[in-house]
Amino acid sequence: MIIYYYLQLNPVGSIPATATITSVVWSWGLSRYPTGLIVYLCHNTTSACINVTSTGSGSTSSFNGLPANKKMIYAFGVAGSGSVSPPAYGQVDQVIVNYQY
Repeated sequence: MIIYYYLQLNPVGSIPATATITSVVWSWGLSRYPTGLIVYLCHNTTSACINVTSTGSGSTSSFNGLPANKKMIYAFGVAGSGSVSPPAYGQVDQVIVNYQY
């Protein structure tokens, strides 16, 4: 079983409803990387995701054409149950959504 922690990043400001994504740039980091860590970057729900486990920063066109006024989600997962010991603390996580309208 994989236990996930979700970090939801809501859009900042007023984005027109007709705006569509042209590219997404991301960066994420943890104080330590637990064995079996998996990280996804998702658009609005956890059904439209890309695996960014091996790349702590990068850019993608995978979300192009999707609505830019929706949240982005980081899903951090570790196999097992219970707490992660020692704990893994989040560092600076960022998502930049470029869009057109």
